[in-house]
Amino acid sequence: MSNVIVLHDFDGSLYFKGLSHVAGVKYYNLQPFRFLIRDIFKFKKIQKNTFESLLFFFSLFFKKDNTIIIGTAPFNFRFVVYASILSIRNSVFLHTSWPFWNESPPVRYHHFFLKIIKRLWVFYLPRLSGIIAVTKATKTSVFSFLEKENCLVPFEITQIYHVVDIDPIGREFFDEKWNSKVDVTFVGRLESEKGIVDFLSLSNIIEPKAFFNYHVLGKGSYSQQLRQWGKYDHHLYYGFVSDRQKLKKILEKTNILVLPSKRLPDWEELFGLVIVEAMSQGVIVLTTDHVGPIEIITDGKDSFYCGESIFVENAKIICEDVFLNPEKYKLIASNAIAKSQQFNMNLIGNKWKLFLKDNEVDII
Repeated sequence: MSNVIVLHDFDGSLYFKGLSHVAGVKYYNLQPFRFLIRDIFKFKKIQKNTFESLLFFFSLFFKKDNTIIIGTAPFNFRFVVYASILSIRNSVFLHTSWPFWNESPPVRYHHFFLKIIKRLWVFYLPRLSGIIAVTKATKTSVFSFLEKENCLVPFEITQIYHVVDIDPIGREFFDEKWNSKVDVTFVGRLESEKGIVDFLSLSNIIEPKAFFNYHVLGKGSYSQQLRQWGKYDHHLYYGFVSDRQKLKKILEKTNILVLPSKRLPDWEELFGLVIVEAMSQGVIVLTTDHVGPIEIITDGKDSFYCGESIFVENAKIICEDVFLNPEKYKLIASNAIAKSQQFNMNLIGNKWKLFLKDNEVDII
């Protein structure tokens, strides 16, 4: 297999499973010094990936003939450091999921510094071998930015979704959960922008209460409040769940995933990998109309989205109707399974394989 190098701000392996399915991938961190400090103070020893990322950083000038993918937010200064050196003797690609290149850059720099960094990005983007956009909205945004900045690039922008890597729910489990109590689940960071407050409100107002179970998976600033919430009947708080099979088992029993994300000045829900994972398990997703969910979901056919201000009211109506009309929503959940297969491993893996072939990266 070909070896591809992925450089990422955090753990990139989560976002490149489709690529790993068709090629050998080595992951390095774009912030090795930050993670070195973390390792020293938190773990009292240097983690393997941190050490390898440090070695990679100090060998930048010696790298050649590699295929390198840099996954980072637009206008991050680290991109300039790595791309300026690596693009000289390697094939370097930018991987991005940010769909607002012109409107609101996600980095928080002083205006003057941001202006300089943006100019450097415009200078180095044409020197890359390509740009990979996670969503169609991202691809459109990158095109718009390049056009606005008169930045002529000698390549097409490739669009490849993230992959859902868990098998679809079995028919027996699917039929069983749509003939029992209604299970409503929240998965994500326990922060206000992810909508945990709306989920808690929803769990208090849905009727009849005795026929609903509520599950929360995640950690964050609301963890302590969720521990208390989890002591009530029909409430289950799991904490952070990293085990993929455990997540699958919980989603197999879930009827409705609630994801009421809230926009911030520099953030909104992008691809929403958990949305596709839930849909693969025959779960109806109720979410807000952010750029990621509206690209995945066909509203009313395979799941639902609406504005933030009316989310709790709409979600309450749908949840109670699920209890009254399970067969209607079982059909929608079946459509959700079908939609999720547009993001399965074979399909996304083949797109990565075609991408590597088009860029003359040999695959065994």
